[in-house]
Amino acid sequence: MQPKKERIRIDARAEKIKELEIKELRYTIANLQDQKTWQTIYQAIGNQVLSLAVREDQLVITYETNKISPTFIEYLLRQWGIGFQPA
Repeated sequence: MQPKKERIRIDARAEKIKELEIKELRYTIANLQDQKTWQTIYQAIGNQVLSLAVREDQLVITYETNKISPTFIEYLLRQWGIGFQPA
C-alpha cells in the first residue's frame, strides 16, 4: 500500500510581474538573530534571491521578479517551518 500523495498549489495569478525588475520584501521573523534560524532561512531561499539582510529586526529580501515571486518565497519559508509576518 502506497502512502497518499499530497499536492500543493501556489496561486500567483494576482501578482503583476515585470521582467528584470528588482524588488524588496520585508518580514518580521521571531529569533532572527539566532544562528539556526538564519541558517534555515538561507537554506530555504538563499540561492534563489539576490540578497538577504537584517534591518531594524526585519528580514529584507531582494529578489528579481522574473526569477521568483513573493508567493513562492512565502511558500518556501512556510515549508521550512519559518514563522513570519509581512512588515
